[in-house]
Amino acid sequence: SVLAADITIEGLTSTFYRALNVGPNGAVALVRMDGALLAREPALPAQLGAPVVANPGSLMRLVESPAGIYRGSTRIDRVERITGYRVLKSFPVIVSVSIAVGDALAPWHAQVREFAAIWALCAVAVSILAFFAARDAARHAAAETEARETKTILSDAIESQIGRAHV
Repeated sequence: SVLAADITIEGLTSTFYRALNVGPNGAVALVRMDGALLAREPALPAQLGAPVVANPGSLMRLVESPAGIYRGSTRIDRVERITGYRVLKSFPVIVSVSIAVGDALAPWHAQVREFAAIWALCAVAVSILAFFAARDAARHAAAETEARETKTILSDAIESQIGRAHV
């Protein structure tokens, strides 16, 4: 039994590639060994057949290793991405799946902003507590100074009264 199917590039990209969900700025591509773009999602029909890699040396390094991961951008849209690729053995093409660095780091950036806001609130709370503690310490020191002065005045008054009584 032989099963044959007629699959268009548009059908492949619109169904299969979109199912990979590489984020809003991610990309899935099928590239010839010479660097020409065969298919891509999100689709860029005007770029089909155009070279993807700006530097041919970069393409040669990709071809030398049958699979790998790298970080960089293409000449198509200049978005920095983390790309995993594989050179197919049965066809002279490279399949790549990329996620934009910004999309990959977005949850981390949101978490950093959250933690920064929490730390800022904690710093404000500690500053307010330190202000009140310093103010209370200054009031306490002033009250002790006043109590010592009052004690001295009273002691002097009592001694002068005692001294008069003996005279």
